[in-house]
Amino acid sequence: MGGPTHTSLLDKFVRGSRPSFIIPAVINCVPYLCPDGAAGPSQLSNCQLSSSGSIPPRQGDPQRNRTKAIPFFVVVLLSLFACINIYHQIPPRYESTWNYEKQLPQHQCAQTGCPGRTYIRFPDHLLGHGFNNVLQENILSAYLAYSTNRSLVFEDYIWARSVLPFTIYEFSLRPARMPLNAFIGGPMAGGATVGPLAINDRFWETVCPASERHVITSLHAPTTGDGGEIMDWWISRVQRASTERCVEIDSSERPAFDTILFGGSRMVSLWERLSGSPILKDFAWSPLVQSAVSNNLPLLLDGTGGSSSSIDPKVLPGWVAVHVRRGDYSRHCYRLESWNASYLGVNQLPGLSDTFDAGVTQDRRSYYLKHCLPSVPQIVERLREVRSSLPRPTMANVYILSNAGKQWVGNLRTALIESGWKNSIKTSFDLVLDAEQRHVGMAVDMAFAERAEFSLGTGFVVSTLAICIS
Repeated sequence: MGGPTHTSLLDKFVRGSRPSFIIPAVINCVPYLCPDGAAGPSQLSNCQLSSSGSIPPRQGDPQRNRTKAIPFFVVVLLSLFACINIYHQIPPRYESTWNYEKQLPQHQCAQTGCPGRTYIRFPDHLLGHGFNNVLQENILSAYLAYSTNRSLVFEDYIWARSVLPFTIYEFSLRPARMPLNAFIGGPMAGGATVGPLAINDRFWETVCPASERHVITSLHAPTTGDGGEIMDWWISRVQRASTERCVEIDSSERPAFDTILFGGSRMVSLWERLSGSPILKDFAWSPLVQSAVSNNLPLLLDGTGGSSSSIDPKVLPGWVAVHVRRGDYSRHCYRLESWNASYLGVNQLPGLSDTFDAGVTQDRRSYYLKHCLPSVPQIVERLREVRSSLPRPTMANVYILSNAGKQWVGNLRTALIESGWKNSIKTSFDLVLDAEQRHVGMAVDMAFAERAEFSLGTGFVVSTLAICIS
């Protein structure tokens, strides 16, 4: 149960709900631009701005003014992109990663028709959500493919459907679409594993033309019962189509695996099966993410007395990863309280040190916020409690991963130092990432967090769940 779907600034602009300062900002970037096409100081009288920065109405034929408003809007929009490009680099295209996917060995049999192979695709996958919401859906889709001995068709990570390769979100450009192999490798992205190898959606279009696709609708799938029962229904239903080479799951009207399943304790019954399957046992981060980890490991260990060449790269002894969600959760946590929500899925596994009781009535809001949106003093106190409970003082270094602003993270770092954490305290902002790595920064954070000896997170957040899983 993640946060709300995001709407890009471009979408808001097109729909007319743009902030009032956008047009003045564009005019400032292109100072002599006006609807008449005037383009110089001597012609500024034709497009004077009011004191508020808005364009005053023109006199004359209303129809003529409406006609001219359309090209002016286009010019303003293009100017907006030009202004943003001055301050924000155009996102990378990930061409080498697209080419890597194209060259996967299972994509080299199109001419022969790939005899003996069967496939399953989920075309109505999540889009416009955070990477970890997409990842948890992929895990169940991949497990269903593995359990029915079919090749999963993996999809791009899509933030927004756009005619352009990028979109605008929070006043910066981000890729509208990225290859899944920019984030992860392993079975879900076509990597080596036990069983049929996954293919991408482009290869599916080649080997499974529309006329050969057998469609199974999700309308008759169960929505109640535990996760194991729901998965067993899907396995049985797909196996009934065993003679069909290409199976497509139509979940356009009802998700095959919905947020209610992911957001409750019903997922716990699936954990043993998932954790023992190659989907999770062979899980891997992408080469791009792994290169970011390798490049930043010396920086992370600087001042700790450790060496990147003297430790197991899969374990960071003495480190605790602290995952703190901010941003949209400053609103979403209140919604979770109103929904009587509990911790997500496998964050409710028996044996985890932190538990949550959604039935609490006394000081209920404070209880929810402490677990969902903890303050700096509460985080500091929780770390103190965890460290003091250890039989030996091995917890010495902190890595903070968060979507909060730099100032807020800096305040948390300062508070930890003042409370006695004298060793290394590193944050997401300390990492040195190139253009491609920056857009998979959340995966880089998670790759560091899973290596930490200890992990402290928020049970309502999918990223914390994914760290536990990985």
